[in-house]
Formats: sequence, structure tokens, C-alpha cells
Amino acid sequence: MKGHADKTGDWRERYGFLNATDKLFLAYPCPAKPRSPNESDKAADWGITMRPQTASDFLNNESAVEQLTLLSQPVSPKERGQNILILGPPGVGKTSYMQLLLAHLYPAVAERKRCTLSLEADQIDERDLLVKVQAFTRYHEKHTVLVDKYLYIAIENFDRLNPRVQQHTLGPIWDTINTKSIYFILTVTPDASRVTEQIRSSSKCIPLVPLTPAHVLEKVLRICTSERIGYERSAIESLVARRKAKCVPTVQLLQKLFLTHHYLSTENVRKSLPANTGAETNSRVLSIPEVTFPLRRCTVCTLLPPCKHITLDKMYAKVSHMRSLYPQDNQRAVCPDFARTGVCHAFHRRAKCLYDHPLELHEIDTSPLAPRCKVHTLPLPCAHCATLMRSVAEAKALKAALKTAEDKRVKATKELGVVQHRLYLHLKTQATLWGNAKRQFDGTTEHLRGLVSAATASVAQWKDVIRDTTPKVAALDAAIARGFCKGVGKGQAYPLMLAEKNAQH
Repeated sequence: MKGHADKTGDWRERYGFLNATDKLFLAYPCPAKPRSPNESDKAADWGITMRPQTASDFLNNESAVEQLTLLSQPVSPKERGQNILILGPPGVGKTSYMQLLLAHLYPAVAERKRCTLSLEADQIDERDLLVKVQAFTRYHEKHTVLVDKYLYIAIENFDRLNPRVQQHTLGPIWDTINTKSIYFILTVTPDASRVTEQIRSSSKCIPLVPLTPAHVLEKVLRICTSERIGYERSAIESLVARRKAKCVPTVQLLQKLFLTHHYLSTENVRKSLPANTGAETNSRVLSIPEVTFPLRRCTVCTLLPPCKHITLDKMYAKVSHMRSLYPQDNQRAVCPDFARTGVCHAFHRRAKCLYDHPLELHEIDTSPLAPRCKVHTLPLPCAHCATLMRSVAEAKALKAALKTAEDKRVKATKELGVVQHRLYLHLKTQATLWGNAKRQFDGTTEHLRGLVSAATASVAQWKDVIRDTTPKVAALDAAIARGFCKGVGKGQAYPLMLAEKNAQH
């Protein structure tokens, strides 16, 4: 059986019974002998002490981790180097990455302290910053002989510095310091637009991306495994959800729960934040299956919905209808069951509840639903939009035909005037002709009269075409403006469609 499993793989994964979260909990199981907190746990701040110590601990930034190896390679100090900008939104680990980079550049702690200068831009004024940078430069210019590495000045939260300080305080000495093989490592929030062009053009940018909920969960499980913290899976998932998958707040809450309860159970997590339960629930985004009650199995395929027979659209329509029936008077206390789950089970059982049920407490995630037309609210592709497009094409063709008819009517009118003028000039000489000349004159007259009749008929024909086409175009434009279907209302379909078309072009 084991050999068969090795050849075919894990059947749980093949048949959808093992997802990525399950794999994480299998990779980092609960310790067999959990420990209790000690004095060092109380004194330390895990948000700082649990920062990544190796490149493998730095998650979800593969390209940035590759740069650690490239930047720590031996170099010739005589060659031109680059400053380093570490970019990213708050909480992505810019400080951790900078410390990890300095540790790769200078593995020995004593050498790291001597060859690097660490500053925090939000805790130092302009004068002290300039004095420390110049003192560091003068000292190493006299006492340090570089072999295979550069010297670095690391400044955290560099974006907090006023642009005037960046340009007029550091700008004049920036290139001079670089010529002495001393370069800067700066952390900037959120992007390189917060620094001057001089700094940006002479620096290598390393952007960092935030951790996904799966990576935050992996970080928490790694800490629980390394620190021997006992836990329940539901408690860990609730812990990550309470802090909205933000790494540092989640780790700090983990430390608080460990110091308070010594064990992470669902009940301990629930008791830890009694005052914040409502606030956390208010801002929580609920999925459609979470707020669908009762969540019975499909009677056809016996699977839990959504399935082939009970779609998400049907589930969402049902839950929207049921939530609209909840009592809402804004004069009583909020139903605790509704505030926690988004569903009032008492109302489903007894068709009444004594509490208030404000629907704005929760937001239902409708992104998994089929995309719908913005104009007609029908599932895409929208048949009404296709009808509108055909109507627009037909109206365009009719307008082109109408313009052609107008042009031809004008041309026929001009030809009629020319022929009538020729006939008038021809008839003026009728009294002075006789014999063969008279017969030739009569033939020409008949020919000209025929041309006049043909031109008159052509003008009348194009007038009829214009008279018949104009109301068709007007009716088609009116139909397009109404949306050519029910549900659009107030003639908004055509203007919206034209606006979207213009935006695409």
C-alpha cells in the first residue's frame, strides 16, 4: 500500500481533501510536549525578536531573497557600487530585510557594528544626521582599508525626511560619500517617489510585497513549533483572522495569548478580546456559504453546496432574501448571534428575534459570483448588450444610407437645374428655325425634356428614401436610448455604453 501511495501520490490531495492550509498544519504539527512561558518571554517583544534570521525565513519575496546572495558577493572597492532602496507598504518587512542584508554582508557582529552605521530618520534631527554621517565617513577614510566589501549607512524610514533635507542636506555630500566606497541602504514607504531624483537614479530598488494570509499562517506555525507552544487549529485560524492576516500584529497577539493562557485554544482566543469582538466582526468579510443557513447537503448529489445543482447565485439569492426579513429597528441591542456569524439562527427556527439586525454590520463577498453586466445586471455575456450593439450597427448603416441619399438628392437637384436651363436656352431659338433644322430642333427638345423628367424622378426618389429612412433612424435611436429592453430605465444604457466605448479608445 505504501508503494502504491508513493507512485500515485497522496489520494487526499488528488481528490480535493487536502488543501494548502492542511499541508501547513501537517508540516508544523502541535508540539508533543508544550511548554509554559518564562521570564524571557515576558521581557521580549516577539514582533522584533521573531524577525527572519535566515533567507529561508523571509517569505513571499523570492526575488528579494535572491538579491541577498547577489549583493553579498565579494566586490572590488575601487569599482563603482550602488545604493539600495528597500521599498514597500507598511508591514512588509523592510527593516527585517535590511537587517538580514547587513547580516549577509557582514556575518561577524563586531565587524558589522564597525563597518555599518544604522540610523532611524524619524528619531533624529537634520543636524545630528549630518554630523553622524560625516563623522562615519571621516573615520573610515582614515582608519579602514577596504578589501572585498563596501561600507554602508543604513537609514530606516527614510521617507520621513523632508524633501528639503534630502536635497539640500544629503544631496551635496551624496556623490562624495559614494566615491569613498560608502553607500546607503534606505527603507522607503511605499515607493521610490518619496525620495529625490538624485537618490533614485543612483540606487538599486528592491520592492517587497506583503505576506499573504497563508504566509502569515506559516509564520505563526513556525513560531509555535520552534517555541513549543500548544495550539488548536481552529484557534490559530481565528488568531490570524482577528488580525486580518497582518504579520506583526498577529505575532504580538500570539505572544499575548501565550503569556496569558499558556495554550492556544479556541475558547482562550475568544476570551482574549471580549471588547473587540464586535469591531472585528463588523469589519469581517463573510463568504456566501458562511451566511447560508441551513447549509444542508444537496438532495441530488449529496454534496455540500455550492455544487452543480445548487449554485452560488441561488445561495446568494436565498441568503439575501432571508437577511432582508430580519427585524431592523435600530432601537434595540444587536443580536449577538447575528453579529458573530452574520446569520440569526433564532429567526430561522422561530421566525422572530427580539434583537436588532443591522445589515451594514457585515459585507458579503460576491466576487465568486458570475460577472454581470453593469447596465442590465444580467450574467455575461449579456444578450441585451448584444442587441444594443446590433441596433447601434443598424443605426449607423441607416445614417450612412441617409447621408448618401441626401448627397444624391442634392446632386440630382443640381442636374435638374442644369437640364432645365439648357432646355430654356434651347427653346428661345424655336421661332427662327424651319425645315430640317426644325426637325432636328424638335428631336433635341424631346431629348432635353426626357432628361428633365429623369432628373425630376431622381429627385423625387431620393426625397422618398430620405422621408422613409429618417423616422426609422429616429425610432432606432430612441430604442437604443431606452436600452431596447426592460431593466435599464431612464435611458441610461446607450450613454453608459458610449462612455465605456470612449474609455476603451
